[in-house]
Amino acid sequence: MIEGYNPMRGADVDDDFEQLHVLRETCPIGFVDGMYFVTRAEDVDRIGRDFKTFGQCSFAPTVDEKLGGNPRSDDLKQLGETDRPVHTEFRRHIASALTNTAVQNYKPVIERVGAALLDAFPPDEVDFVAAFALEFPARVIAELAGLPLQLASRVRAYATDMTSTLDPEVADEVATEAKARRDQFDQEVLEFILDVRANGQVPGVLLHHLLEARNADGSSPSDARLMTAFTKDLVFGGTDTTAHLLGNLLYQVLSVPGLYQEIRADRSLVPATVEESLRHLSPVSFTHRMALHDVKVGDTEIPRGSVLMLALGSANRDEARFPDSDRFDIRRKNLNHFAFNKGIHLCVGAPLVRIEAITGLNLILDRYTGMALAPDAAYKRVSFYFMRGPRSLQVRLTP
Repeated sequence: MIEGYNPMRGADVDDDFEQLHVLRETCPIGFVDGMYFVTRAEDVDRIGRDFKTFGQCSFAPTVDEKLGGNPRSDDLKQLGETDRPVHTEFRRHIASALTNTAVQNYKPVIERVGAALLDAFPPDEVDFVAAFALEFPARVIAELAGLPLQLASRVRAYATDMTSTLDPEVADEVATEAKARRDQFDQEVLEFILDVRANGQVPGVLLHHLLEARNADGSSPSDARLMTAFTKDLVFGGTDTTAHLLGNLLYQVLSVPGLYQEIRADRSLVPATVEESLRHLSPVSFTHRMALHDVKVGDTEIPRGSVLMLALGSANRDEARFPDSDRFDIRRKNLNHFAFNKGIHLCVGAPLVRIEAITGLNLILDRYTGMALAPDAAYKRVSFYFMRGPRSLQVRLTP
């Protein structure tokens, strides 16, 4: 048992790095809230890669009952909730639009969206999270998908509603209202997809890839599958993670004296800066697995059917894998982090997240000769235990 710490309580994970260090040393696999909590990099790596022993389950197992159980068909599950062979087929539907080569073609759109947001900044000081980090990935996804205005303008709100349906600390009535708005958006997206199919319209590139996808037998994915792939895997999966990464990234760069100017002078450092940010403050802190049969991990016997909570953020601070792990070091030699998960469930959207973060940081460096945290700026983590990113970030601007 883990005493006095519950990773599913937002207040407990706000600044839990020392607690996780203690757990890695003294209780690397603990038991809390009905789940095995795994903190060491070695164990997280093994479990994440071994899909034959550890299958997928809901992203938030404890809230399934609150929202009416988990009776969904495979077509209505997010990619990260499925196992092979379903996972292999579903991943193929999305992956072609998100390869390293494909996302390079999206760079003009990403640059245009980012530049427009920076154009709207006030002259002296701005809340970077509200003015850029939250809006940037949502607008990129909407434009790449070719969504009509009535849907595009609600992408950001949809991601927020999705979070509310997954957070066990959100009041039941709030979660129920968020679920209703989520379901309404899903229905409207489904109707849009059906209209595109019926009229032979040319949608944006992301929907084009989905509509061109085929199952292994040559048939088209179901309409429900296309809707889920778009709304859950692309919209939700592609907005919050990137938004939190951008907030973390700028906070970390501005927290190290002289680092902004150093990176501005040498743009070859930008990709490594993004990767170190992903490691040091992982936007996604946890993921879940289920034991498909009795198994022993380290010294811990785990019965079949048990849910495991893998602490990705803890694995990224494991000294055994990342020496001096609490230090933000953009010249770190090992950047093979856990921020995008491991194994067959490595985040399918990672190439898009990376190019958005790299492009966004370069746009900022181009636009401002200097940038600094406002004197009263403080890092206050978002409330959802699953994510790590600042709620706001006041920065001062030097054109």
